[in-house]
Amino acid sequence: SDHTDTSDASFEITDSEPPASFDIAPSAVDVLSGGTVSLTLSMSVLTNVRSADIYVSAPAAMFNLNAATLTVGAGLDGFSVLPGVDNGQVRFALATLAATGVDGDADVVLELPVLDGLAVSTTGDVVVTEISLGPSSSERTVYTEQELGLSVPVTIVEVGPPDGDIPVPGDYATIQEALDAAV
Repeated sequence: SDHTDTSDASFEITDSEPPASFDIAPSAVDVLSGGTVSLTLSMSVLTNVRSADIYVSAPAAMFNLNAATLTVGAGLDGFSVLPGVDNGQVRFALATLAATGVDGDADVVLELPVLDGLAVSTTGDVVVTEISLGPSSSERTVYTEQELGLSVPVTIVEVGPPDGDIPVPGDYATIQEALDAAV
């Protein structure tokens, strides 16, 4: 009998979405002690996102993690943000009550206040350690720190002298006259 085995000929077509992609800018930050580090996290190829968590780590000896903020930008209109510190990391929970999720691209701006009194040349890394997103809090795709590769070195710098001369109106005698006249 002519028996043909067709078991190896079967295949399955899966309807899987392409993975989201992420980028952060700038790639390095110089900041004054007491200043604020502002980073833009860009997300692309989002599919039906209505809920997300973004985890960020940064040295607590360098940043006020409790005062960190995340502002939703383009593509995330109507999303609420709930910040919090969880196991030494900042966790931003994002959600929308919209009936349909976000598809395409979106941006968020992360701001981390730098502590006062830090020595010049103090360095630390701001690292996005996890992003999970999807249509609900129980149905999410999780991207790990290794998959994301989003780390930004931050260096404390001193206030440098201004470029060029500082223009001073008039000369000392003119300024003294104006001061005397004002009294």
